[in-house]
Amino acid sequence: MHILHVTAHLGGGVGKAHAAMTAAMPFPARQSFLLLEEPRDPRYADEIERLGRRVDVAASLEDVARHAAKADIVQFEFWNHPKLFECLARTPFPKMRTVMWSHISGLFRPVIQPGFFAEADRFVFTSPASLEIPYVQAMPRAKRQRLAVIGSAFGFEGVAPPSALPGISPSRGEIESRPTLGSQAPPNSERHPGLASADGALIGKSAPSPISPLEGEMSGRTEGGNAARDLTPICYLGTVDFIKMHPGFFDAIDALSEDVTVAIWGSAEPDGEVSAKAAAMRHPDRIRFMGQTSDPQGALSQSSIFFYPLQPDHYGTAENALIEAMSLGLVPVVLANPAECAIVRQGQTGFIAGSISECTEILEMLLTNPDRVAEVGANAREVAASAFVPERSARQFVDLWSGLMRQEKRRHDFARITGATPRDWFEATQFLPGEKRKIVAGSDQLSKGTLAHFKSAFPDDPSWD
Repeated sequence: MHILHVTAHLGGGVGKAHAAMTAAMPFPARQSFLLLEEPRDPRYADEIERLGRRVDVAASLEDVARHAAKADIVQFEFWNHPKLFECLARTPFPKMRTVMWSHISGLFRPVIQPGFFAEADRFVFTSPASLEIPYVQAMPRAKRQRLAVIGSAFGFEGVAPPSALPGISPSRGEIESRPTLGSQAPPNSERHPGLASADGALIGKSAPSPISPLEGEMSGRTEGGNAARDLTPICYLGTVDFIKMHPGFFDAIDALSEDVTVAIWGSAEPDGEVSAKAAAMRHPDRIRFMGQTSDPQGALSQSSIFFYPLQPDHYGTAENALIEAMSLGLVPVVLANPAECAIVRQGQTGFIAGSISECTEILEMLLTNPDRVAEVGANAREVAASAFVPERSARQFVDLWSGLMRQEKRRHDFARITGATPRDWFEATQFLPGEKRKIVAGSDQLSKGTLAHFKSAFPDDPSWD
C-alpha cells in the first residue's frame, strides 16, 4: 500500500505531525511526500527522510500527476495555501483514491468548501470541533460516513511517569464527582459523545474515554507546588498577535489581586498591537516577553498554568501548544471556543472560561490553591499521554487507508470547487456558496492564506486586475 502525501510544505504543525506519525506507524506502509514548494524549514522533511520515507519537491503539476498515478492512495494535506489550490485546480490527475486531511477547522475563515466532502473519497478533520460546522451538521447521515476525525497534535514524549509520587492523584470516580468552577461544557460532549475527547475516532463509532484511574503525580511536582515553577507560574506560548491571541489576555492579568510574573513565548513586534496593549496595563511589569524559543518543552516547564485565551473566530484546530502544555502537567485556562472545548475537560484537565473576567477568577483560584494545580495538572498529563499520541493517529490512518483500498480509483474534479484562477482560489477560502463576496479585513497582510499571500504566489495573474 503506497500512500502519496501531497502537501505545500512540511513546515510547522503539518511537518511535526507527520514526522511523529511516520515514526509511530504500526507497519511499514510505503509513504512518500511530494512538496509543492521548496522547503524553507527542512527540519521535519529531513526527519521524515531519516525515517526511510521519500520526500521530493514537485517539478511541475504534470510531475504531481505522474506521482499520483503510481500511488494507491493520494492524501492531500489540506489548508488555505495558494500552491495547494493551484495543484487541485490545474493538475491533470489520473484516476485516484483520495484523502483530504484538513489542517484548518473550517468553523470560521478560512472556510472549507462543502464540495470537498463529496469530491474526496475520505475527508478527515483534525478536531471534533469541526463537526459543529453548520453545513456538516446538515449533511445526511450516510454522507457523514465519509468524514473522520484524526488528531494531529501530540504531547511531548519522555515525560516522567505519573506514578513517581503514587497516591496523590484522584481516581476516575473522584474526578467525575468533584464540583468544578464554572459551568461551561464542551459543545461536542452530548452531540458527538464518541468524538468529544478529540481522540480521532471515525464518525459514528464510539471511542473510549482517555481518562484512566490516575496513579500518581508528575515527577518534579508536589502537592504544594514546585518552587522552580513559582518564578513564572503563568505562561503563554504561541502566536503573539491579536489575529489569534485574545487582547483580553492583558486585562485578565492586570485584574489579578496580587503581583505575578507571566511569560509570553513567541515573536512579538516591539511596535505592534500586542506590545502596546501590554505597555498600557496598570501593571506592565507583570508581563515578560520571552521571544521565540527552540525549546518549547523547556519554556513551558518553567510554569504551572498555561493561560491560552484565543479570539472567538481564530483559525486554529489541533492546538499543538495547548496539548504540549497539558502533556507537561500544566493546567490550561482557555476561553469557550470550539477547538479548545474539544480538548480541555472542564474542571478535570483544565478550566474553560466564558469571559475574560472569569479567566481572572480562575487564575486567582489556581494561584492560591497549589494542590488544585497539582491535581488538575496530573489529570491533564494523563489524558495527553493516552489521547494525544502519534501512535493512535497512525493506527487510525492505517485503518482508514485499508478501508479505502476496497474502493476502485476514480476521476476527481476539484476545479469545479476551487474555481479556475488565483482570485477564485483565494475567494474559495473566504466565502461559501451563495455568500456575498466582499473585501476581507486584514487580507493585505503578508501572512499565510491571506490575499497578499495568494498575490505573491501568482503576482502576474490577470485575475487580480
